[in-house]
Amino acid sequence: MVEARFSPNSTQKFLGAAFSASVLAATLASGADAGPRDAIAAGDMNAVIGEIIDLYGEHGLSWAHWNAWKIGSHTTTYWYYAPFEDEIIVGDMPEPEEVGEYWSTWSTVLTDGNWDPDGFFTSPTEALELARFNQWLLATHESAHAITYRYDFDHTARYDYDVNCREYHADRLTAAILQDEAAQDPDMARWRARYLDLVKEMGASIPEEYTVTQADYPALEADCRVIDVRQPTPDKMQAYASAFFTRHTALLSAELPPLNDVFDTHLKAWAQKRLSLYEIAPEWAKSRVTTVARIPKAADEVLNSANILTGSNAKRAAGFAPDGTVHVAEAAYDPETGTMTVIFGPVPGELNPVVTSMAWPRQSPRIQLRSIAVFGPDQFVATFEERENRTSAVRFRREGGEWAVKFLADETIAGTSRAYRLGDDRLLIGYSEVEFTDSENRDGTWQVLETDLETGSKLENTEVPIESRHPLGIDADGRLFFASSGMLVRGEEEPVLTRVFGAALKGDRDGDQATGEINGIVLVQTEPDGSLLILDDVPGDRDHQLIRRIEPLR
Repeated sequence: MVEARFSPNSTQKFLGAAFSASVLAATLASGADAGPRDAIAAGDMNAVIGEIIDLYGEHGLSWAHWNAWKIGSHTTTYWYYAPFEDEIIVGDMPEPEEVGEYWSTWSTVLTDGNWDPDGFFTSPTEALELARFNQWLLATHESAHAITYRYDFDHTARYDYDVNCREYHADRLTAAILQDEAAQDPDMARWRARYLDLVKEMGASIPEEYTVTQADYPALEADCRVIDVRQPTPDKMQAYASAFFTRHTALLSAELPPLNDVFDTHLKAWAQKRLSLYEIAPEWAKSRVTTVARIPKAADEVLNSANILTGSNAKRAAGFAPDGTVHVAEAAYDPETGTMTVIFGPVPGELNPVVTSMAWPRQSPRIQLRSIAVFGPDQFVATFEERENRTSAVRFRREGGEWAVKFLADETIAGTSRAYRLGDDRLLIGYSEVEFTDSENRDGTWQVLETDLETGSKLENTEVPIESRHPLGIDADGRLFFASSGMLVRGEEEPVLTRVFGAALKGDRDGDQATGEINGIVLVQTEPDGSLLILDDVPGDRDHQLIRRIEPLR
């Protein structure tokens, strides 16, 4: 969090004068549904944040509830949304006795002190009103960044990461929200009109060396890059402020489309576009996701780094047992001794030794655990990647208190493999050349072999002509599951993908196809009743994962 601290201007005529906040409240129009107005008047930033979030929900939008709002002092001038940290940095509402310092700070930071608050405001009441209204507007602006990234993450890339375009996306939503609120509440309308006066006057007060190209609403809509502005720093915000005042002068002077239309065009349409990439699998058209349990983080599909064992070859993998619990294994290969150590157990719970110093059939500089298929607390099958183009499948079974090891498969035609347990406890192993060093000639599609759990015999072969590094599970017909932008998709026998579940918005909300959200799926397990168990990352929480069930509604 970055905060700017300045001393109040001792030459102010009235802004430093103390007066009761009840004076402000008494000036406001009454109404049963006050929207953000009451929160603004009360100077309650937490209430303002709640109003902002509620507004999105009222218009059928999904807010990322894990976004952390961090409220600095009333003199915070460097506000921002951090998309990869899920943080929104804002400033607090000023108290009446802090209004002078508040406006003096903004004048200094944005106009080099040229703008005179005493010459603009007509009374201490108006100064307090507009200060708190400004905090609401800036908080709404940062929330608009957050929800735009949620629905349209690629909006910055489409404009070559142009700063003005990024900011215009947030300003347009903010102005549309304000227009809608002003149409319903006379106080919001009055503040909106005076705010337009404010941005015009402050913009004209910025030293000429910092001013940007002026543009009206049609020009910005035609090409948001019409204003050339760079990313600001906390101590260099004048040009950035000039662009802000120009955009808001344009937006507040225009008649914008209705708020629902703005949300539909600039948010919902982008999620719908992602949904349209995949046709819904007919048998999953009516389905629902429900959270079953929250557990400590079991595994990471991409990096799959070990938590307990050490060494460059130490890896971790997870799988669902028949009773719906999650088990994990870790394996570490020592290339100097040519031996493997494996541990295994439930989550939550302890991982206990399975084998220590197990001799591998051949020397290799790299052997790493890739996946496990769990058949219960006493049996699992693990796949290992060896060098560039060899994989092995190994069965570990506990008999009479001792673990027995059997190699079920040893393939020299694949760079990676995955072991899967079907709901009827059959074993399927998927192979791909995806990890081959020669990437130009590799085949990234998958072959799925039903494999006898006792003998390792190959029973049936299914080709899945879908290229992917990270298949998450498999169904009884040999169709692999993959994750894509908040959706669970399935590879068909033809080179197509169908959507099983997901609204193209990452999250952890339970619900049906229209409202349910999935976040970062690590595992998919088919169940005997036709449902799917998934292991899903928890948004905003790197230490836990969710066991969730997707089931068709009949």
